[in-house]
Amino acid sequence: MLRVALQFIVIQACVVLLAIGVWAQARPKPVFLSYEQRVVLSYLLAGAGETQEKQLEIAERFEKTVQRYIAKPVEVIHVANFQEFLKAYQGPWPGSYSLKSDLDLLEKAEVRGVVRFQAQSKALQQQIEGFILRQQQDLASMAKPLFQEIASVKGSTTPSLAESVALTKGADILSRLASNKASDRTWKQAWVLTGFGKASDLLDQQLRFIQQTGQEVAMSGKMGQQNDMIMKFLSFAFQEYFGRLSLDTKKQIISQVMGQNLNLDMEKKFELMVLSAGPQFQKLLQIVAREAGLSPELLKLFKRLESKAPAIPAAIVKVLFENERARYQWVDYKLEPLGTGTMAQVHKGQIMTPQGVQDVVIRFLKPEIEVRVREDYRILMEMAPILDNDPSFKKMGFAKMEPMIKDLNQTVMDEFNLQDTMARQQKAKEVYPRFDLLKFQGYKNYVQVQVPAMFPSDKDSKLMVQELVVGDKLDKVVEQYKELIPDFKKVIVEKMAEIWLDEVLFRSGFFHSDLHQGNFMVNFTEPRIELTILDYGMGGTISKKMQTDFLMIGSAIELGRADLLAETYWSLSDTDKNEVSKEVLTRKISEKMALILSGKIPWESIDKWTAWTVNLGVRYPYEFVSLNRGIVILDRLLVDAGSSKSMTSIARQGAVRNARSVFAEVRARKSLSFTELVRLGFFPNPLSDAAKKAKLGGGLSAPSPLVLQKAKVRCQSIYTSSRAAFSLESLGLDF
Repeated sequence: MLRVALQFIVIQACVVLLAIGVWAQARPKPVFLSYEQRVVLSYLLAGAGETQEKQLEIAERFEKTVQRYIAKPVEVIHVANFQEFLKAYQGPWPGSYSLKSDLDLLEKAEVRGVVRFQAQSKALQQQIEGFILRQQQDLASMAKPLFQEIASVKGSTTPSLAESVALTKGADILSRLASNKASDRTWKQAWVLTGFGKASDLLDQQLRFIQQTGQEVAMSGKMGQQNDMIMKFLSFAFQEYFGRLSLDTKKQIISQVMGQNLNLDMEKKFELMVLSAGPQFQKLLQIVAREAGLSPELLKLFKRLESKAPAIPAAIVKVLFENERARYQWVDYKLEPLGTGTMAQVHKGQIMTPQGVQDVVIRFLKPEIEVRVREDYRILMEMAPILDNDPSFKKMGFAKMEPMIKDLNQTVMDEFNLQDTMARQQKAKEVYPRFDLLKFQGYKNYVQVQVPAMFPSDKDSKLMVQELVVGDKLDKVVEQYKELIPDFKKVIVEKMAEIWLDEVLFRSGFFHSDLHQGNFMVNFTEPRIELTILDYGMGGTISKKMQTDFLMIGSAIELGRADLLAETYWSLSDTDKNEVSKEVLTRKISEKMALILSGKIPWESIDKWTAWTVNLGVRYPYEFVSLNRGIVILDRLLVDAGSSKSMTSIARQGAVRNARSVFAEVRARKSLSFTELVRLGFFPNPLSDAAKKAKLGGGLSAPSPLVLQKAKVRCQSIYTSSRAAFSLESLGLDF
């Protein structure tokens, strides 16, 4: 029977391999592999690049699968339309996190046997039969050279076209091959080597095909009004990244490709490749997408990818949940996920508590995701010196890759510690809940910010269980109210940004650093709007000093104070790790600030300045880097919502609202004069935004003597009564 399996491998699968190569290059129509073809191809891929001993072991496993296939009775599948047929034709596939896992699940499950498709109409039946026949004829025609190669191994004659067609029919091939009883080991080994050799060729061919995707996208014209930087980066990134993946990862990616239309268009192929990549590579592409000014359609593509990560199969999820039944006392759980991210997956369930049955959300990290994370880090750190030392990238001002990758890795690795994630969520539950009045377009609602409660766990649990909350993604709610409340999205995002900055700068210092749309939910009710913030895998708490440093950086940028900006950035950095001296940093900042103040280059926000200093070689504590990442994400949300505000302008408004504490912290350093504080807007009659932007660089105009006098009087009445009981003179106010 092993010979049957080996014949099946070489004839059926190698025909498919040949067809894939030709189809991918020559045929515009959609091409899909059948369930049987994909089964064979998966075993072939599993053996590609392995030792002969391993290949024989895989062939033995495949023989058992074939035996089970043949033993199953013929199943008739009734279909109402062509899409139903196509889904059944491709069959149920595990679709797990690795090819090895797919085959394990396939062997444990009820393998599908021979099927016949029965349509509800004669026309549909003819369409189905025509589709299958055309595919078989194409396969047979393409297989002619292959059959000649096989015949030379066995010493037999080349089959006719009719015989070749019969060999591609799935059920017929198995019946035909099952009748052959010969079992010469030398012959079997030759077939094994031939079959797995073809699979190795496929891996090489398809990886080259994949590696070209970045260049295709870059050259497609879909980049918008793009500079050469992003075009070169995408070409470089795909070529280097996919070429450096491990053999097992390459196999899994090719396996995923084989489950799709083999004639994907360029955009769909790009999407599939991004989804097949590891978490850090995906995040790196998203960072580049945000910074590079991509075309709207590609930005929409990256946005779609945030919620299109492949799900872990139900069979694996069930085992994971059942292993912790005693810990959580499941009443029920759903195997269909509520949501799937790059790193984690969430499901709905119910547990028994002392108060009764409780609806919950169950979150877990995807199995073996840490393997992909470590592989990503290895590859990206290999790529970093090539990119960082490339003169053309340097000339284009491309951000240094090595510090970016190290920060990304730290961020992603933080998610593996569920206990830390739960601690951050508990902190968020203490600091975030609040009611804020919101007025917009004739409506007056309270925004209730909330954080889901968690259920007790321990360090050995792989699950995080929390209460089920009601709500939808913001865009879905916006769509429901777009006619009635056109500005709803803008108002909600601005309020969330305000609450986020208020907490991080003027209260506890706590922050969530990954507030994209997948990590919060909105429930529009009367009289309140519930805003629930989720997923605390990324975040932290900054110190009081860092809060003041952040305010000082913002103040220095707005005032055009290069000296203060350099001093604060240096004070904030890990000076022992800096790759630039303080003198060079000060000189570089002075040069850039002079260009801004003269109007030769645009004014830049805090996150842009910070990224620029990182490129110079300044290294910051992880909390500050993570905070900066959170600001970038929220700035992007504001832009997407159509807001005219930025995180910088919202921070300025927050500083004015918290003027007393800001005044105490900032003036304690004696770095800003009283006049500069007035110019920043901390006192009565602040200058208008238009006046503040009078200089092209964003610097602030000097206040009039009257403004200064009024501000001084107001300052005397408010700030001398602060809890610090300081006086204007003791703070060394100058005019």
